[in-house]
Amino acid sequence: MRASGSYDLAIFGSGFLVRLTACLVAKSGRRVLRIPLDHPELEAAQPWPTLWPMDLTAISGPRERALELGFLVPLRDHLEDRDLLGQYVSPEGTAELFCDAELLAAQAARFQPKGPLGVFSKKLLKRRSWELEQSEHSPGGSLFARPRLFRAKPKLGRAPKSKRTLDALDHLVASHPWTCGSEGQLVLAGGRRLDERVIRDPVHRFLELAENACHLDVMEPGTVVDVDMKGKRIEALVTSRGQRIQASEFLHSGTPADLDWGPDRKRGSLTSRWNEDLGAPWRRLRLEISVHPQNWPDFLVGPLLFEDLGLGVSVTPFPDRVVLDTILSEENQVSAVMDALHRHLPWLRLPEPDVHAIELPRRSDVTAPLPSFREYCPNLLFAPDRLTFGMGLNQPFRAARELADLLIEP
Repeated sequence: MRASGSYDLAIFGSGFLVRLTACLVAKSGRRVLRIPLDHPELEAAQPWPTLWPMDLTAISGPRERALELGFLVPLRDHLEDRDLLGQYVSPEGTAELFCDAELLAAQAARFQPKGPLGVFSKKLLKRRSWELEQSEHSPGGSLFARPRLFRAKPKLGRAPKSKRTLDALDHLVASHPWTCGSEGQLVLAGGRRLDERVIRDPVHRFLELAENACHLDVMEPGTVVDVDMKGKRIEALVTSRGQRIQASEFLHSGTPADLDWGPDRKRGSLTSRWNEDLGAPWRRLRLEISVHPQNWPDFLVGPLLFEDLGLGVSVTPFPDRVVLDTILSEENQVSAVMDALHRHLPWLRLPEPDVHAIELPRRSDVTAPLPSFREYCPNLLFAPDRLTFGMGLNQPFRAARELADLLIEP
């Protein structure tokens, strides 16, 4: 879609936080333009663990935003029925884990009550009851507040400590940066529901429906070649054809380090402050294996939860392949995963896995005050997705509402 004229808000990038904020601002009647970057940010491209039973309409933060934007029913229409939670794999044997508590208890009765599956099932049922209560909780405090954007200390709901029997269950959701705390603990805050319905890659599907409902103008990447500044304020964007596009406010899904315009000294000073705010990056390894669909049995529904490894492997069917993937924290886990797959799935001729590293920036303290957004440029805000890493699934949806209020207020 071609952009023209002037806008109330222009956003740079593909981050979830800025895109959802743009939808909320557009829903209020403002004109909004989105300008994708030439290369989408890695931190904005992390898919949710595939086929994990998650009904976004049952979690308070996403439900509030879907109702506000008017696509709660379409979101539910995209949900798929799911009877199985996954497959439990242990030396004791393999068993289906059902979403229904009665079916799960009946399956567990086939095995020794004090065996691995019996213990796992008992803990799973207790955890499920606790998580349904947690699903309505969310971090307290505002991520954005006037006049300087400071953070109030959030109240994070963490999963209680448990023995190894639940590590595999926690592994899939804890592998997403929103739900993974600084010590690798799962931060719930509404981040997990064991429901009977599932949505594929729910976060990105949510954005797709939101943008369709709000009719944003979107430019092609690389169209903006210059920025016209008047004093400290951004006056207009200049396209490759010499067109000038004006906006009252600008929102960037990156940081000052991602900009190549503006006063060098001021940008360098603010970049240093943002860099000081960072801690150790979020590092993971993604292991992926593609199997021909004829070699994969239809009854083996993922994810596969390996008791002896304490991790889960997602199973995603495509027309031309079945993809097994998992996210690991250490390189020595690669051989352990492959050994387990060969041992428990001996009929499969597994190819060599595709393993690549993921490294995302993360704040050292999610409760610390943020460097001021307005010092660099009065009508420019920075809001990278890393601001919500480790705070649970509700927080990005709530933070987008607070940021939209900040931009809409006169």
